[in-house]
Amino acid sequence: MNWAVILILSALGVLTGLITMQGWIDGMEWPLAILTWLLMAVVLGRFATKKVFLHGFLTGIISSLIGSVMVYFFFDTYVANSSRMAEAISKAPEGFDMRSIMLWTAPINAALGGVLVGLLAMLGAKIFGTKPAPVAPVVILPPEEKDQTQP
Repeated sequence: MNWAVILILSALGVLTGLITMQGWIDGMEWPLAILTWLLMAVVLGRFATKKVFLHGFLTGIISSLIGSVMVYFFFDTYVANSSRMAEAISKAPEGFDMRSIMLWTAPINAALGGVLVGLLAMLGAKIFGTKPAPVAPVVILPPEEKDQTQP
């Protein structure tokens, strides 16, 4: 397992969380997530030589959880910067806590993100992975027979 690559790519979750929290992509969270997952898949496909799906799965889970936890802890900032979320909260029934819903759905989103990044990383390994050098075929020759005419 290449934990350095996993943790470095998971840091994209911090970037995604910051962008989401600031409202720069209000309503465009899924396209940003897909773009991030594709970037992760290309890098993992190139640098993860074994257990590519597991590398992608762990990277996707950690990244998604980081982004979700950031939005949870800075929920007031997120709502202040996201007109779409503010409107959804105003239409929610009395006693409906959107912040708690985000926390409870974070593991589901993380699992889905992990599976998607894992599958995309496998595809990335097929396309961008390093190809082993060709090996010359091994030819097995029969053993030499001894000349039995000489003593």
